[in-house]
Amino acid sequence: MASSRLRIDLVWGVLWLAALFALDVATSRRAIGSAFAKVRHDPSVTDIVEHEITLFVVQMGAIYVAMGLVAGVVLHQVLRVRGPRWAWLQRVSFVLWASGWLWVEGAVTTPRLYHHFWHHAWLVRHASPLGIDLVFGGLGFAWLAWGAWRHRPRWREVGVLGAMLLAVGLADAQLPATTPQQNAGPNVLLVGLDALRPDHMGFYGYERDTTPRLDAWLQRSMTFESTFTPLARTWPAWVSLLTGENPPVHGMRDSLPVPGEERPAVPMVTEPLVQAGVHTRFLTDDSRFSYMVPAHDFEVIDQPPVNIRAFAPSRYQPHWRAFFGWLNGPLGWWLADEYRHNQGFGGTYRSDAFAEHVVDELAEAAERDSFFMAVHICTLHAPGDRPWPWYREWGVAESSKPFRFRYLSTGSKLADGEQVTQAKLSRIGERWSGHQRNLYDAGLAAVDDAWGRIEDALVASGLLENTLVIVLSDHGEDFWHQGLRYKFRAPNHGFHPWGIGQHRVLMALHGPGVPAERRTELASLIDVAPTVLDWFGLPESYEGATLLEPLGDRVIYGETGASERGYWHPEHRRYAFRNRNARYTLDPETKRVFQRSEVVPQLVAAKDRWLVQGDWWLVELPLQSGPETLLFRWREDPEFDRDVADEHPEVVERLRGSMPARTPPPR
Repeated sequence: MASSRLRIDLVWGVLWLAALFALDVATSRRAIGSAFAKVRHDPSVTDIVEHEITLFVVQMGAIYVAMGLVAGVVLHQVLRVRGPRWAWLQRVSFVLWASGWLWVEGAVTTPRLYHHFWHHAWLVRHASPLGIDLVFGGLGFAWLAWGAWRHRPRWREVGVLGAMLLAVGLADAQLPATTPQQNAGPNVLLVGLDALRPDHMGFYGYERDTTPRLDAWLQRSMTFESTFTPLARTWPAWVSLLTGENPPVHGMRDSLPVPGEERPAVPMVTEPLVQAGVHTRFLTDDSRFSYMVPAHDFEVIDQPPVNIRAFAPSRYQPHWRAFFGWLNGPLGWWLADEYRHNQGFGGTYRSDAFAEHVVDELAEAAERDSFFMAVHICTLHAPGDRPWPWYREWGVAESSKPFRFRYLSTGSKLADGEQVTQAKLSRIGERWSGHQRNLYDAGLAAVDDAWGRIEDALVASGLLENTLVIVLSDHGEDFWHQGLRYKFRAPNHGFHPWGIGQHRVLMALHGPGVPAERRTELASLIDVAPTVLDWFGLPESYEGATLLEPLGDRVIYGETGASERGYWHPEHRRYAFRNRNARYTLDPETKRVFQRSEVVPQLVAAKDRWLVQGDWWLVELPLQSGPETLLFRWREDPEFDRDVADEHPEVVERLRGSMPARTPPPR
């Protein structure tokens, strides 16, 4: 009799989760469809993409079945405590109660997955996870206690049920991080905060208190007021800072490498470090467009899976609500490792858990005598989702915009004075820009919280006594302003040369003997590699210069990545392909996404480029009739609204002589 009831309860559990899975798939049709389309422009890999995404959906279905079996076991134990009378009604009551708890709390903690439903707006403005737990937990306890009082079960049955419910409740728990211990040193900890604009920090005069922990850290650090990225895209920026060379030299000209060329044309800083006996380690929470492989000489690489399953579904995330409501933690990430510390799935990403993971990895690195550990935190990067509690910052939850919790997709159109006027672009920009800034600043609060956890571990461990800590960003973001040259939809970077907001980056050094001061010389991300080697006392010879010494007068180089026609002058050089996704291809064996090698010459030929020296910012646009040169005083005109090339031809001529060749060197 007991085994028969158990089978019935297992069937109920599986059918319940199967119904939730069917609902999640039905509301994820757009996401799954967009995943199929990601690399569909390469016919040779279409079948592989569709096969991998189908397997991903099947994998999640299997996880739902397993969750249903667990739910059936718990339901069976509930009936053992409450008694078998009116069992079918008790099963219905349990399913409704558990579904309601899962649904309501999920709408608050991961609201991006619930935006289809009517209850969504009210909950995100007024409810909290703790309040929801108290309400549903209280209702469940009262219902269970009433049934137990009538049935009088044995205490052992109650204890077993209590243990089951505790295990289910802790299924997504994150264990506290291990406190690192001080080692012999010297060490370098490099923390890269993706897409961070320094001018959105209180330290640089921003009106909002977005980053109190980082601001206090910068007060105690050597900061560089004018540091620029050579390319405002994650992968080439990180290769630049790890090689000490600009993109024309190291060969990475946009997001993702080409097949067979993951290793740059010049060695990374990790190569001499490993040869000197320094332990090297790399962590990131987003491997869609930038990742490391063993050829990059990191002894430990910890990152989300580098494959089509983690890449393709990220822009429109499938709505696995029951999975994330129950298993958004170590157990769930073990079952579906695509979601483990993966900011690419921003609607369910836990920045707090990744920060604790960084501390654990720091503790492991500190077991070595000397280490170089690079951490890449991508919370601010697109898709820009803001789960609980960060959407409660800066009025994000109060917005009525359809994309309330994430950035809109980028896209643009230039003002041509006829069909699209500057006034029309201004109206579009004003419509979206305020909320996009709120989303960005809410993300800054999450970044600041993550940094605070890392800083606390550094202080508690004593590692600050022998560790150089470099905190930087790989690029910023471009926001709307009056007179913007293109139609603004969302923060963007790497598409165009306009405005220093996407090009200027954070750079701060903190370590024993490093004075706390604000330096005004021009710096670049290519200065990181020589600085690291200088700290370890190793010889260095790079295009960049060590930041531990005066920099002097210099010329800083930069260029765009792959762009779109809407950002360009009508006479700008074009690509032979129209859709950005046409750049991608897939390795059939590793399932990694790459840049197609045949598109790289087109990207290079159509790149906008610039040079910075002192107060001057020279921009070169590759028009079909030949290059056009513009000149701006970037300190006075940070949005590049006024071209002064005609007023200063001698400056134009001098800087043009420093522009490197457009054709990349042979590998």
